[in-house]
Amino acid sequence: MEREEKGLSLGAADYIRKPFSAAIVKLRLENQIRIIEMESGLKSSAEQLESALEEVQEATTAKSTFLSHMSHEIRTPLNAITGMGELLQHEHLESRQMGYVNDIVASAKSLINLINDIVEGNNIQVAEKNVAKDSHALYAPEANVLVVDDNELNRKVACGLLSLMKIEAETADSGSKALELVRLNDYDIIFMDYMMPEMNGIETTAFIRGMGEKYEHLPIIALTANVVPGARELFLANGFNDFVPKPVDSEELVRVLEDWLPLNKINTNVNFEKHQSFLNGEEELRRKSIVTFIKDNRDTFERITGSLSASDLETAHRIAHTLKSSAGYLGKKKLQNAALSLELSLRGDNPSYTHDQLDVLISELDKVLREFEPILKDAEAAKFKSVQIAEDELNALLMEIKPLLEKGDFRAGSYVTKLRGIAGMEELADKIDEYDFVGALELLKADI
Repeated sequence: MEREEKGLSLGAADYIRKPFSAAIVKLRLENQIRIIEMESGLKSSAEQLESALEEVQEATTAKSTFLSHMSHEIRTPLNAITGMGELLQHEHLESRQMGYVNDIVASAKSLINLINDIVEGNNIQVAEKNVAKDSHALYAPEANVLVVDDNELNRKVACGLLSLMKIEAETADSGSKALELVRLNDYDIIFMDYMMPEMNGIETTAFIRGMGEKYEHLPIIALTANVVPGARELFLANGFNDFVPKPVDSEELVRVLEDWLPLNKINTNVNFEKHQSFLNGEEELRRKSIVTFIKDNRDTFERITGSLSASDLETAHRIAHTLKSSAGYLGKKKLQNAALSLELSLRGDNPSYTHDQLDVLISELDKVLREFEPILKDAEAAKFKSVQIAEDELNALLMEIKPLLEKGDFRAGSYVTKLRGIAGMEELADKIDEYDFVGALELLKADI
């Protein structure tokens, strides 16, 4: 028996005593065959299970990617709707007009809740908020705030909401511009978009954190429509302090400012209803957006085809992405879909495109540019219809504007059209139109 145990301990699978018995040998062999078959079956099952798990993981990743992109695409225009709607709620409107605005905002927020349910996979209980803001507002005129977003409309909505709290925010349209401004200014808080070309929000934040000790604790808030499960954790793990989903809700914005601004710059006893500063009206904003769109997209198709010819698919993808977003803001659905189709084709491991996609894109882009061209001509004509006015009349006008610029009051925007009609005031009008109130104030002081 000791010899058999020793043999088994040395790696033998079984043993047979001499003299051999044919029946015993047969049984022993059959037994070993069954063991081998069982082990083979278990191995096969394990391999199949591992393969199935890999497929599930791939499907989960694909689902998350799809939800991420869809959430971003839907939330981006909703950001404009709710943001502009909330700005209009602080205007002096007739009761009937205010009712329409309230319905728009309430409907947009219902859509946001529905998106949350779909994306997060469960019913999220969102406390109903009174459309008329209560007294729990924020007033921080000395706060130094930077908004970083590559989309002009997003920047204007964010600045408009901040203006309701008497905060004049500076803006940057790229990560590199943000770094430049951060080096020159001491900001109390930064709102940082994630999906930006060349240098995204995470990369920009990493650069800021590496600029020195004082930047390690600078509040940087992720501002993005890319809201899927795990998004908050992703941003917090990459240097952000907090997270605000788009569309931006004014009460959520107040919460973040209260949480992260220095205490000496917060006063929570001022009612929103008392704040009369506002962003230029919706029609004026649309007009400026159209003018910008035309100027930016006259050579867009040539830039896309040139990038494709040079096999620079990344640049072509980025241009298509920007065109898609701009077309969406302006309500040009066919152009938006054409740009989206090309964008999706140029994304992934095996990017490709068809000439049919390019034909549809140039056709839809030409239609939109022709439709918008008269608006650009009117805007350009307005610039040249300037007249001279008496010096005392001009000084009186500038003295009206000066205190608004000093306070960062967005009501200064209401003077833009008038200034454009006065000879020599075009540059001042442009500064105010771009919300560069510091630069506008310097120009104004030189003219008085």
